[in-house]
Amino acid sequence: MTVNRIATVMCWLVAFAVAAGASASQPFVLEEAASGTVPAEERSTAATVWFQGFLADDATGDPVSATYNIVARIYSAAGGGSLLWGPETHAAVTITEGWFNIELGSVVSPLPTFASPPYYLSLQVNGEYLVPRLKMASVPSALQSATSDLLPFSATYAGTSDAIAIDVTGANSVDGINVQRTNGTTGAYAIYASNSSPAMVFRGYQGTGTATNLAPVMDLDIANSNNDSKVVDAYTTGAGPAYHGSTDGLRAVQVYAYATDAADDSDAHVVHAVYSGVDRVGDNVGVYGEALDDTWGIGGEFHGSGHGVVGVAEAPSSGALVHRGVVGRAASTTTGQNIGVWGEASAGASNYAGFFSGDVDIAGTLSKDAGSFKIDHPLDPANKYLYHSFVESPDMKNVYDGVVVLDAVGEAWVELPDWFEALNRDFRYQLTALDAPGPNLHVADRISGNRFRIAGGASGASVSWQVTGIRHDPYAEAHRIPVEEVKTGREQGRYRHPELYGAPANAGVLYEVEERGRQAAARRAERPERATDESETE
Repeated sequence: MTVNRIATVMCWLVAFAVAAGASASQPFVLEEAASGTVPAEERSTAATVWFQGFLADDATGDPVSATYNIVARIYSAAGGGSLLWGPETHAAVTITEGWFNIELGSVVSPLPTFASPPYYLSLQVNGEYLVPRLKMASVPSALQSATSDLLPFSATYAGTSDAIAIDVTGANSVDGINVQRTNGTTGAYAIYASNSSPAMVFRGYQGTGTATNLAPVMDLDIANSNNDSKVVDAYTTGAGPAYHGSTDGLRAVQVYAYATDAADDSDAHVVHAVYSGVDRVGDNVGVYGEALDDTWGIGGEFHGSGHGVVGVAEAPSSGALVHRGVVGRAASTTTGQNIGVWGEASAGASNYAGFFSGDVDIAGTLSKDAGSFKIDHPLDPANKYLYHSFVESPDMKNVYDGVVVLDAVGEAWVELPDWFEALNRDFRYQLTALDAPGPNLHVADRISGNRFRIAGGASGASVSWQVTGIRHDPYAEAHRIPVEEVKTGREQGRYRHPELYGAPANAGVLYEVEERGRQAAARRAERPERATDESETE
């Protein structure tokens, strides 16, 4: 007798019906589960798979009623392939009106883990191999969950549509997916997603809505008094960013922090970024911002009631040569002006665009409208300041002076530092007799070998001298300060201080930059405070 047809049903948790030769796969059928916690022993996976088949006579098509030996095997391919399990012999199987049942894995165990489908079942009935082999449906793959230490359910999907699609049309308070973990230690996850391909692991999308539809794509909360808990923990071992945000609107990322306990305020952070990787060639950056606008792009903008930006450099070891609290660089190749650090202050009782507590080193030229020293007044240091203006010159001029006592013949050599002539040129001299007139005082020998000679005075007389020189070191020669300069570009026709010349404010050289700052401040002042709902204050 030959078998004409086999209809199979493989049963584990969900029943599937597969006709021989059929190629259409059955959809997943998920039924609503009862609420509550299911103990692990009640959701353990059976180690066998029930198989039901139908046998008919090839010549007449009549159902077979007999007793046969049936041998089952599982292969990795529809033809040939590797034998993955079996042979398992089921002796004297009763076949009634064509139908029979066998329990795969009840004689030869264990069955394959079904972790890497597809799998094909081969049946040998009364010595005759049935063809073709039967491709095993999705249910046997559920056996893999019995050996998985990650999830109570695991499946492999190779379709072209969504693996899981959930459409929630209920009340607004109904969640599409709600996953809770009630125990576990650090490193345990309620949801864990990974991807070994270049595709995204997770993508959230919010559909179209009205202007008042402010529901976020993702809302993450921690209802935990543990102050070290993280709402979002992003980590990467590659060269790309751990977190990336983009938008066609105004803000790619917007983060709020609310301190509900005064004790937490001293160390509250809206954003906390730490780079703790190995030293690399170049800069290791905790927070990096970039704006690619052609004219007014701002890589980072920060606002605070006390401090807009605080930069602190604390190297954990002595490896770094220079520790910089704040670094500013401007390297645009356009025709505009590059400013590494810009400071502006206004509207206060006293305004300082920059304030430095410590030494200041400028590797370049300092240009200013005025300059002075400011110290506590020597006669009333607790209540007054004393100012002195800088001595200005159209040249890069140095001033040296001193007092010398003339020898027995009314002369004296004034010794200058050994670097004097290497630094200066174009010397100028002044001599003043002290205590008594010295009408014949003069410079007998000009500076040579870093010294000069005074003569023509009285023996033992004191002489005050002053010498000036113009710098001619390599830097000074390469960076002479221009005495006069024609204004060009945007500065043409404008003033550093237009109000001093009766010109309007918009005639200022810095008007556009200052006005943009004022407009930005006005926009910030107009922004409404973020509305809080009861869920945020509970």
